Amino acid sequence: MTSTGISSPGGALISTGWVSECSWDGARSRRFLEDPLDVPWAAVELLAAQLEISDASCVKKYVQRAQTAYEHSWEIRDRYGYRPFDDADSAARFSRFLDGRAWTHSEGPVALFDHAVGWLRRNRVLLPGVSVLARQVAAARDAAETQLHEALADR
Repeated sequence: MTSTGISSPGGALISTGWVSECSWDGARSRRFLEDPLDVPWAAVELLAAQLEISDASCVKKYVQRAQTAYEHSWEIRDRYGYRPFDDADSAARFSRFLDGRAWTHSEGPVALFDHAVGWLRRNRVLLPGVSVLARQVAAARDAAETQLHEALADR
């Protein structure tokens, strides 16, 4: 076990990679990086110092086994109670929120996008890519507009 409470058969290298992924991206956006080493080098050095690892450059070996980063992403997600964006229950609840918000509030796409991100964070759902979320926001706004036109046409 490491100081994070996660078993680490790879020692310092894996500890640094795991903590780097968990600390940097989890706090920043609650999604995982495509490249787990895509963090500021100062952050890697700080984490290495906190883990008492003398050579922070060992983290560069973290991506040699591609599956490691995925396994750690899954472990981090499960440990901290996050759900994937495509989880059926979360997706249905999010869709209801987004549709309801678009229908009851006359806000622009940026504001709705920001509220969508807030909902996902509050409900511990990993954020999708920006384009995925932007398409869902646009679809919810289009549906609300259609619903409004139909309601007015029926009068």
